[in-house]
Amino acid sequence: MDDIKETQNKLINKLINTGWYQNLRYFVNSSDMEDVLLDLYDQREGNKRFSPSLDNIFRPFVLCHYQEVKVVFLVQEPYMDPTLNNGLAISIEGPINYSPEFNAFQKELFKQVPQPCAASGDLTCWARKGVFLYNTTLTCRVMLPERHKKLWAPFTGTVVDMLNRLDDLIIVVFGESSFEEDFTNATHKILKVEALPKEHGGEWDSQNIFLRVNEELVNKNIEPIIW
Repeated sequence: MDDIKETQNKLINKLINTGWYQNLRYFVNSSDMEDVLLDLYDQREGNKRFSPSLDNIFRPFVLCHYQEVKVVFLVQEPYMDPTLNNGLAISIEGPINYSPEFNAFQKELFKQVPQPCAASGDLTCWARKGVFLYNTTLTCRVMLPERHKKLWAPFTGTVVDMLNRLDDLIIVVFGESSFEEDFTNATHKILKVEALPKEHGGEWDSQNIFLRVNEELVNKNIEPIIW
């Protein structure tokens, strides 16, 4: 239990000066979060690998200050290949060709943005510009999809509640999401795109999502994203 409390404290400390601290710290310090961490610790001790590491799960909050969120990319779960995950949804570590999802994502990006700042696969530059890159399931079992979906649902519910307190967000939902209907702020604009393909060579039709997001931001008199 001491390890659990230490992990909770480390996660809470990551939220300081991010704008997310005031509300999320209550959940992170709660028995609900203890249950999440106990489950993850039990899996790790049973040689059931999960990804990303606990050190990286709060990167979306650390890099994208709460008050600066303009756009939310809502993705179901991280990559199941642990060598790719850096904690940000869609963003990858390592060679792009190893990830069919990011490969398709990047091809579509280049069609709309000839020289994007995220050409390397690391989307940190977007997060720092107000794009909240969020996996609704913060961790996943390696090579076993959707095993952690219920585990993180209460936490993601808290995050969505916080996002509902902000006005004029552009919410981009990738594939199906059980949280889509929980965005109840009437000033938000929800855009849906298909999920990224999981097989090499798969095509992703985003319906010009990067251009559409910026168009919606301009309509709201908000500075567009430099992708």
